[in-house]
Amino acid sequence: MVHMYRFHYDVMLPKYGLYCRLLFTDSGSFCYSIRTDDVYDDMTTFADHLDTNSCSEDHPLYSSRNAKLLGKFKDGCNGLARLELVGLCSKMYSLLVSREQAKMTAKGVKNLTLKTPDISNVPARPLK
Repeated sequence: MVHMYRFHYDVMLPKYGLYCRLLFTDSGSFCYSIRTDDVYDDMTTFADHLDTNSCSEDHPLYSSRNAKLLGKFKDGCNGLARLELVGLCSKMYSLLVSREQAKMTAKGVKNLTLKTPDISNVPARPLK
C-alpha cells in the first residue's frame, strides 16, 4: 500500500498537478482522469514504474523489461484508451474500453448475473 501512495504522490501529482484526478482505487490499482496532449508519450517518462508487457507489441509503450515484476503497475486494459467510466460503489464499476469492449467489475455479484452490456448505441465521449 505504501508503494501505491508513493507512486501517486511522488510520480503522478508532481507530473500532472491539478490535471490529474484520481477517479478510484481498487486493491492494487488506480484509475485516473488525466488532461494531457498524449498520455502514452507522458508515460514513457515513468515507464520504469510500469509493466507494459500486456500491450500489443506495436504499442509505443510495449516492453517486456518489467513483465510480471512485483511492484510494477500493469495496464488492465492492455494499452487501449478508456472512453467512459461508470462507478457505482466500491468494487463495482464498468469501463468502456472501446466501441466493442467493456470491462466490468462487481465484487460479490455472481458472474451469471453480470451481462455484457449492449454498447453499440452508446455515444462516444472521452473521460473527463
